[in-house]
Amino acid sequence: VVGALLLVFHHVVGTLLLVFHHVVGALLLVFYHVVGALLLVFHHVGALLLVFYHVVGALLLVVGALLLVFHHVVGTLLLVFHHVVGALLLVFHHIVGALLLVFHHVVGALLLVFHHVVLSAHCF
Repeated sequence: VVGALLLVFHHVVGTLLLVFHHVVGALLLVFYHVVGALLLVFHHVGALLLVFYHVVGALLLVVGALLLVFHHVVGTLLLVFHHVVGALLLVFHHIVGALLLVFHHVVGALLLVFHHVVLSAHCF
């Protein structure tokens, strides 16, 4: 009788331990696979974000550099244009002014001569 009870106890407890082992093992296996999959996804998302930030950062750096170059090139061209056009206008101003001054003196002298000639002729 004692042997039969020990045999039943052995089979019942052994079966319960076997079921417990398989249930807990299966739950742990599922848990580890879910956590592992989540960590893998998180790792890949992190890698994608890292790539994204580096690509976007590099693009912003390139755009910033291009804008800086554009700023300096256009600024330099505008500065050169300003000085060249200003110099040309200054030269034009002096040439036209000199021509007008010469014209003024020549015409004035001719008018003065004409005035004196006409006045002299009128007096005789």
